[in-house]
Amino acid sequence: MKQPHDYVVTLYNERNASVRNQAQKQWHEQFLRGTCCITGFGYFAERAEVDGVPYYNTSLSGKGNQYPDPNSKYLSDEDSYILLTVKQGGAMTVEIKSLNSTVLDRQIFERR
Repeated sequence: MKQPHDYVVTLYNERNASVRNQAQKQWHEQFLRGTCCITGFGYFAERAEVDGVPYYNTSLSGKGNQYPDPNSKYLSDEDSYILLTVKQGGAMTVEIKSLNSTVLDRQIFERR
């Protein structure tokens, strides 16, 4: 039986660690059903991973206070954006990129 969605990307504007822990961690339980979560809440580029779910943060202005996620795997004060690329019938690539298009972090997600 085919899954109803190959990729589920959740977007919100809240600190990743905060949103995961709200409502007795019920938000995180819902995020486990998806592919990844993206926010633009802080002035830094970051990828954190919790229970196999990547939590990304990006900011066009990366020059502010950093408050890293306790589960951070990548953290930088770069001005950044996130590019999602899905190959037809294939994998989805999530890249944190600097404003000059340098890849700062890359993850590849296969279809379910």
